[in-house]
Amino acid sequence: MTTSKTSSAAATATTTKFNLKKAKNAQRVGPIQINVSKTDPKKSKYTILVFADDKQIEKRARLPANCSVLRRRHSRPAYEIVVFNVGKDQITDTFRRKGRRLRSCGRSGRS
Repeated sequence: MTTSKTSSAAATATTTKFNLKKAKNAQRVGPIQINVSKTDPKKSKYTILVFADDKQIEKRARLPANCSVLRRRHSRPAYEIVVFNVGKDQITDTFRRKGRRLRSCGRSGRS
């Protein structure tokens, strides 16, 4: 797991890169836990379970390079989960805690 911090006058972010393998128990990544439930490397699809705030959220049949934005209760910044590679029983991720004025998932527009 690698962590880096980016800051500027407009935005701040903390990025964590890691590999997740299919397992029974979820792995802790920052303030949340993620469990890989299904992977399909041929179609580049995956399904993950995200555990945050005593809730379980299933992100089903996602494609790589599409981000999932997660907003936690009592937490001002949002979180992004971006998957880059889907392998057999494994995915390569980036988890980012967004700063105040960081745009969501690299999309342009007003924040």
